[in-house]
Amino acid sequence: MTRFRTHRPVAVLALALAVVLALTWQSRPDLDLVLVVCTTGLVAVSLGLVYGQAGILSVAQGAFAAVGAYATAIVTTQWELPLWLGLVAALVVPAVLAFVLARVIVRLSTMALAVATLLLAEVIGHAIAAGGELTGGFIGIAGIDSWEFMSDRAGAAVTGAVLLVLAVLVVSHLVHSQQGRALRVVATDTTLARSLGIDVTTRLSVVFALGGAIAGSAGWLYASTRSFLAPDSFPVLLSLEVVMMVIIGGKRTVLGPVLGTAVLVVVLDLVPASELRGVFYGALLVVALMLFPNGVLGSDWRSAGRRLRRSGAAGDDARPAVVQERSEAAAARTGSPA
Repeated sequence: MTRFRTHRPVAVLALALAVVLALTWQSRPDLDLVLVVCTTGLVAVSLGLVYGQAGILSVAQGAFAAVGAYATAIVTTQWELPLWLGLVAALVVPAVLAFVLARVIVRLSTMALAVATLLLAEVIGHAIAAGGELTGGFIGIAGIDSWEFMSDRAGAAVTGAVLLVLAVLVVSHLVHSQQGRALRVVATDTTLARSLGIDVTTRLSVVFALGGAIAGSAGWLYASTRSFLAPDSFPVLLSLEVVMMVIIGGKRTVLGPVLGTAVLVVVLDLVPASELRGVFYGALLVVALMLFPNGVLGSDWRSAGRRLRRSGAAGDDARPAVVQERSEAAAARTGSPA
């Protein structure tokens, strides 16, 4: 049963991506949209892990993706090392950075964590812009190499889909493992976790590092498929958008971040003007929180349906009583029987 729960989200995602790729195989714009969903979805999955499972509200996942993108660009383009080393750098460098940062900030409260990671994202953005020849500064890095099978949009989209499925597989295995259960104890009550002998700081730091590696893979995918990087390729706004995606989809679920990403990316692609995106973000978030407080996949739809039916039945039963009370009150004022 545990193995079934572990692999069910992976199988659902793989099947959905296979269907989408089959339907969009001949359309370059649609394949571009699929690639954007997969790239952003990797960042969202990383946040779903560190926020939904570990309780670390990070606003720096986009910055970790930027670190991964620049790491692979520097290794393969600036230093002219093999392409596989670029992928390794995209995974390792953000993971190490996230681990070191987590050792310092995991003891903070939720809002303090959010502020600290937001400041980190700003620092990383300024460091990239001021990196000189290493990062290309404000000009960026062009001509980033990639494997031949990623040269066309179909191959790039398939690569993104495979990476997304692998990331969900890793997260699903962690969530349904003994380590995942211990992690939920840490996220719920750190005092209880310490009393059970759990090293809270180390466990949270390792999970944060894993989230950084997953976000770094999104940076590798972006750099390898776009062939160009600039400081504004990963704005701080991306991290804020990803927070919304995770909340809308369901932060405590494995597939919730992916669903939230797909919804927001597709909806915003249909928005005619970029100036209206803020309005759509705000309206969509308010509606989602009102209808699905725990996210679309995190809500108990059966219980919600039963509550709606009970409230409707109670309203029908209460309506005649209200009419009777009003009739009696009117009769009392006029002196006539109701």
